[in-house]
Amino acid sequence: MNLMLLRSAALAFLLCGASELYAAEGAGGGSLDFLWKVVNVAVLLYILYRFGRKPVSDGLQASAESAKRSLEEAREAERKVSAQLDEMKQKLQGLEQETAAMVAQAKQDAEVEKIRMIEEGRAEVQRMTEHAKLVINQEYRKAEQELKEWVANETIWQAEARISEQMNEQQQAQLVQGYLKQLGEAKETA
Repeated sequence: MNLMLLRSAALAFLLCGASELYAAEGAGGGSLDFLWKVVNVAVLLYILYRFGRKPVSDGLQASAESAKRSLEEAREAERKVSAQLDEMKQKLQGLEQETAAMVAQAKQDAEVEKIRMIEEGRAEVQRMTEHAKLVINQEYRKAEQELKEWVANETIWQAEARISEQMNEQQQAQLVQGYLKQLGEAKETA
């Protein structure tokens, strides 16, 4: 590499310096001036090469290593982000499944609650119907008893009215005497 660099510098010097040499001869100028310029440039190039090669090489090496590290860090960050993205997708899918399960459970619970409420409603209607029948039967018996009492009282009243119309005082006195006689006989036997 050193030899190649040295050859390249010499070739560049010759190509650049050849036109100067020809121009200097024609004008009567000295070629020593040009030669010193060439030597100065060669020394400068040598010094730059000798002392600048290592820092430039180290700088380029450090830059390459830094770029390599940055690339590795970027790849690692990409892997982490990709892993987190996959994890989030799995969590999201799990949440979607959990949500679907919760909706299904809520529907099932609502259906069970609906059936329970319908059954409670039917039981309440049945209880109210039985209570109404019981109240109706009680009211019917009460009305029937009141009607029987009214009919009996009315019958007695009408019978008394007829008897009182048909019976005179003498018949009443005979009836009372017969009743008293029966009471007296019953008292003696007892």
